[in-house]
Amino acid sequence: MPEVMTWEDVGPVAQNALNVWVGGAEQRWAERAWVAILDAGLAEYSTELERHKVGLRFISLCDIYLDFCKVGREEECESDYSAWIADLGFSDFILGVLIGRSKDIDDNDIEDYASDDLIRVLASSVREEVVTAITKGLGGRNGLFESLWLSRFDEKETVDEERDSVFTELTGDKMALWSWIDQGCYPYR
Repeated sequence: MPEVMTWEDVGPVAQNALNVWVGGAEQRWAERAWVAILDAGLAEYSTELERHKVGLRFISLCDIYLDFCKVGREEECESDYSAWIADLGFSDFILGVLIGRSKDIDDNDIEDYASDDLIRVLASSVREEVVTAITKGLGGRNGLFESLWLSRFDEKETVDEERDSVFTELTGDKMALWSWIDQGCYPYR
C-alpha cells in the first residue's frame, strides 16, 4: 500500500519557501494546490525514489508560485533549493540517482551545474504534470488564474473586492499572468 506525502509533510516547508506576502495567503493557496496534487494521485509513493519524486513535485509547485509572483505581480523571489531539499529530508544518494537518470542533464557537463541548478532541472522535469493537476484541481485555467491572483490578499474584504474585478478589470499584470498560464506556466525566473 503506497504512502502519501500530505500537507502536514510539506506545509512547514511551504512556510519557508512561500513567504512572499504579509499574512500567509500564499500558504493557503499552496495547500489548495497540494490537494489537487493529492487528488491526481501525484503524492503517493512506495519507495524512497518515489518519495523524492513527490518532493520534487512540491518543489515544482513552489517554483510555479514564485514564477507567478514575478509574472503577475512583478515581485522578485528566489528558490532556496538547498533549504527545501534539506527540509524535505532528501538523500544525496537518491538525488544522485535521479540526476543520473535525468534526460535533461548531460553527464559530460555535470560539473558545470551548481547543486541548485540540478534541483531546478529535476523539479522542471515534473512541472508539466503539476501544472496539469493544479489546473484541473483549481477549476481550469480560469480557476488557476483567479486563485493565483487572489492569493496575494489576506483580508476577506479585500479578497471579495478583488474577486469581483478579477475578470472585469483588465491590467497589464493580469494580461501577463493569463498569457503565462495559457502557455503552460513555463519556468520564468
